[in-house]
Amino acid sequence: DHIRAISFTIADGQLPSNTGAGYVIRRILRRAVRYYYSYLAYQQPLLHQLLPVIATQFETVFPELKSQEAFVAKVIREEEEAFLRTLAKGLNRLDAYITEVKLSPWGGSFITGGDVDTNKVISDELKYSSQKSQKTISGPIAFELYDTYGFPLDLTKLIASEQGWEVDEAEFNTEMQKQKERSRAATAIDTEDWVVVNEGSSNEFVGYDSLEAKAKVLKYRKVKAKGKEAYQVVLDRTPFYAESGGQVGDTGQLAVGSRQYAVLDTKKENDLIVHILDEQPESLEGEVIATVDASKRKHTAIHHSATHLLHAALRNVLGTHVAQKGSLVNADYLRFDFSHFSKMTDEEIREVERIVNEKIRENIPVVIRILPKEEAVKSGAMALFGEKYGDTVRVVTIDPTYSVELCGGTFGQIRVSGFLGF
Repeated sequence: DHIRAISFTIADGQLPSNTGAGYVIRRILRRAVRYYYSYLAYQQPLLHQLLPVIATQFETVFPELKSQEAFVAKVIREEEEAFLRTLAKGLNRLDAYITEVKLSPWGGSFITGGDVDTNKVISDELKYSSQKSQKTISGPIAFELYDTYGFPLDLTKLIASEQGWEVDEAEFNTEMQKQKERSRAATAIDTEDWVVVNEGSSNEFVGYDSLEAKAKVLKYRKVKAKGKEAYQVVLDRTPFYAESGGQVGDTGQLAVGSRQYAVLDTKKENDLIVHILDEQPESLEGEVIATVDASKRKHTAIHHSATHLLHAALRNVLGTHVAQKGSLVNADYLRFDFSHFSKMTDEEIREVERIVNEKIRENIPVVIRILPKEEAVKSGAMALFGEKYGDTVRVVTIDPTYSVELCGGTFGQIRVSGFLGF
């Protein structure tokens, strides 16, 4: 049942991951790995070896599995190897937790033939339920198994229940919440109330066609992050691109009267484009001139265009299962995060580089069209998972047979792919 569920889902396009449906597949797989590791004393990848049997058995009802047999087997093997690297340590941690108080009911080590290391055990983590005769694995231990060793909570609960133990889920959830709060605290910003200068609840982005615009200040406020003060300013119209889709926000200048104020960054908040300044401008009631740093925008656009070429090349070399999962695009470099089940080989990397450079040398036109979203998707344009799109979208095409994507980023003067080589 485990191998069938895993293989069918992967063949249908869902790779194991740490979120959503992908995490369901990973949990099923890791539960199966633990079963054969503990009960069959088999400490090498096993599930992928069963795939040929499943693929042949269901060839007439699900031929997609047979046609992708090698690919699915490779994904499963990579997942097995990854979990097996931490499984023994996690089971050893449970052994140590029990052995420290010399109350182990497990009838031996979690690890077949393994020795128990109790050097790092926190002895007061073991407790008994005051209302039940069952022993309880504390929330901090369950969270450590999850966070450090990759044990899904349901796997820890299963291991515990097999021996009459239980897991303190409330404590586990508390630990999970603490982690989320620590993450939020690291990026927390103290903000003052907005000071309204001119009426208006929305602002217009004009930066696709222009790097400079006259505008009025709608509102501003003082903020403090990591001990540093800054000011956020909202204009009624702006050429500044707000950080989105991996592309960094624009920088530049805001001219107020005879003074120039540096715009250090541009963010988006509740659909408003917010400009970050290090000092509060004076006389905000009148007209201001917003000017984007043209050099930074140009080099950012070059790297942004390169992500489109790179994404398509990765799908050509590694397979169409590859999907963008994140990126960082700035004036100096690009970083591209994507889904794949194994580390790329040197040969694969060289082939991706070859394709991207080939497309640059071909000097392909970069065509941008505005289309209804439904029409764009039907035409084959790739939409990125997790991105929000409006009713109308920008479709960026670099060779209709190579790269067609929905994209809200800036390209500026990048009209042909050859521009990336300069």
